[in-house]
Amino acid sequence: MKNKLFIDDEDFEIDIVDKVDVDVEDMTESELIRELSVGYPFLSLTTTGMGEVELKYDNIGRIVVKRIDSSKVSTIWLKDVDNILWGQKTQTFINSDSGFVKCSKRTSFSVNYNLNKQLNLVAPSRKIWNLWCKGLGILITTGREDDNSTVLLRYQLQHWLSVAELTDRLTFDQISNLLSVINIKPSKSFVQKCIETVDDNGNGLLDFKEFTQLIKHLRKRDEILNEIFEEHTDDKKKMFISVEHLKIFFETVQDESYTYDEILEICSKYVKDEQNAETFSSKNRIFLPETFSQILSDPDFNCVINKSLLEDVYQDMTQPINMYYINSSHNTYLEGNQLSSRSSVCAYSRAFLQGVRCVELDCWDGSDGRPIITHGGTATTEMLFEDAIKIIRKYAFIASEYPVVLSLEVHTSIEQQKEMARIMVEQFKDYLPPPIWFTKPDVLPSPEELKGKILLKGPILNPKDPKVAKELSKIIWMPTKGFNSFSKEFDMKKKKPWYCTSFVEDNKYLSNFSSMSKLNQQQFSRIYPKGLRIGSTNYNPELGWRGGCQLVALNTQSRGKYLFINQGKFLNNGGCGYILKPDILRISKVDPKTFHKDIRFKTKFSITIYSARQLPKLSESTSIINPRVDIILSGMPQDSYTKSTKKISGNGFNPYWGQKFTFNIVLPEAVTLLLMIVDVDESMINIGGNVPVAYYSIPLPLIRQGYRVIPLYNCKSCRLIPMCDLFCKFEIDNVRVEKKKKRSLTDRVASLGNSSSNNNN
Repeated sequence: MKNKLFIDDEDFEIDIVDKVDVDVEDMTESELIRELSVGYPFLSLTTTGMGEVELKYDNIGRIVVKRIDSSKVSTIWLKDVDNILWGQKTQTFINSDSGFVKCSKRTSFSVNYNLNKQLNLVAPSRKIWNLWCKGLGILITTGREDDNSTVLLRYQLQHWLSVAELTDRLTFDQISNLLSVINIKPSKSFVQKCIETVDDNGNGLLDFKEFTQLIKHLRKRDEILNEIFEEHTDDKKKMFISVEHLKIFFETVQDESYTYDEILEICSKYVKDEQNAETFSSKNRIFLPETFSQILSDPDFNCVINKSLLEDVYQDMTQPINMYYINSSHNTYLEGNQLSSRSSVCAYSRAFLQGVRCVELDCWDGSDGRPIITHGGTATTEMLFEDAIKIIRKYAFIASEYPVVLSLEVHTSIEQQKEMARIMVEQFKDYLPPPIWFTKPDVLPSPEELKGKILLKGPILNPKDPKVAKELSKIIWMPTKGFNSFSKEFDMKKKKPWYCTSFVEDNKYLSNFSSMSKLNQQQFSRIYPKGLRIGSTNYNPELGWRGGCQLVALNTQSRGKYLFINQGKFLNNGGCGYILKPDILRISKVDPKTFHKDIRFKTKFSITIYSARQLPKLSESTSIINPRVDIILSGMPQDSYTKSTKKISGNGFNPYWGQKFTFNIVLPEAVTLLLMIVDVDESMINIGGNVPVAYYSIPLPLIRQGYRVIPLYNCKSCRLIPMCDLFCKFEIDNVRVEKKKKRSLTDRVASLGNSSSNNNN
């Protein structure tokens, strides 16, 4: 599998893992940074034209782009780069009519960043292309592999340079300004306290070493030492904790079992100072509070997510494919709103890299006989159908080997349908399986059987729809059909599991969970946003999931809590894009609307929100945020909740809440937890003043119990925020049912089905 950071143009015939030029690969990081810091001329392409720019690297992790004609300067953080495309694969390059550009394929590349932004460049020579295109990739990869201490040092250096100017000491006013920059509203007494805490020589000024100590001091989580350690230490003076009590703590609180030697090995990573090293090697085997705090604060060791379930496909993938939720996208080709935004092939590559397995193609007649993709009847731009198919072929199986569904909305003439069919047969070849409706099986094949296949969903030629080319019809795997009524659809003699019916989000039938579940045990259904969502906003995907709908399509180009919930749900099962539906949606004898009344066993889920670290401002120029945490549980109606913490005024760097929330859950395997931090602006509260800042979304079954560190993602870019996290405690009773020798939900639901069957007999 290729490195996702680099995507090479197929005409280059280069494997980026094995054939990076020796001169660039053999440079040290400092040599590479020095070379890139010089500044080089490039030709920059945008949708409005071309211009000359100077590119250089600024030593703190940014690409600086200076326009030659206007001296306008912009920057791109390396941490925000999604990938680097070698050659001319973006829509801007494809649409360019410049002869010079078309002859410069081997010196062209594109930087995709912040999910929907691009920098399209032509280097003046192959040597400079090699230095920048591959050199940037090496720096980005190295940065993502840096340990936490390196990332923290880079963060400290970045903020030191922002306020220190030409001096090597920070004054009182500069420290006050620095605290504002890092998202703390400082009083004079607070600034003075900060200085006194780290000012070793007492001169009232901070050098860089003292400044780094201040950042580390502010990042400390006092609740771990003041509350959690004191609760679990076996020392009456609260000075240390023994290895025996650490073992008890891991087992009873963290729900993890370690041997004596394993605990010593864990602790050895955090034993730094001489005193602690001495006690570590002595017979007493005791550890200071700082070691305990470092263990619980470690975002790698103590991450909230069960990484084995995150990385591995662990669910049964041999069930019929309509028994799974499938990660789905609506109007995939658009990069923005539904009326005037750009259509781009990069939108497809981005969707696949994010784990989407069903993408949409709105197909229309092109003026030159070549079919196009666009949002018909709007001012959105066009792209060639063939370009989309090529990019789909290239990216379809990078993130997952399980089948891809192409949802074809066909508005083309018969002749251009034939051209569509020719292109797909030519490009996909063996990726296309024989249409399932040819053989008319009673049960559909499984995702396991369909690995590496591209399934076409669209119209087929029949008496009701004669305007379909037979060439297209014979490669459609999943035919589409309309919907009459549940009574007619449930005629088992006419069961046709290969069909797919589409429902708009506000269709009245979606609220009938029982009937929708029964329908989706027989066939496919796709849910899509209503046409009034011109801003590409999203609906609540639970509207479809609760009735067992497989293809619940969202606008993945937009942001918001419903997209975040979708992201969290599909983290499950190794992120393969397929989630096995709960038993209640796969067993015909069970009614998903009333099943909870028959289940006596419920899960008690508690979360304590303690503190956050280094939350971002909404922008560099905005004021300090007032953070609040929204706790959103998304699942069946009886399992859906929204609660909020109090607001913390004027502190986005290390806010502390210390609030506990408890919920009763009936169907935990169907629940997704979304933690969203918002900036509360009381003056704007009546006009949507609460602005999302950061979030994390996770399926309930993947949560590790106990005290955990939660990484946070930026609500605008959906990118991980370096050094930013949330500290919480999770208590989950009766979720680990196998371990506690209690009946699993599968057994309990099956018994309900048997009971119903016996009653019918």
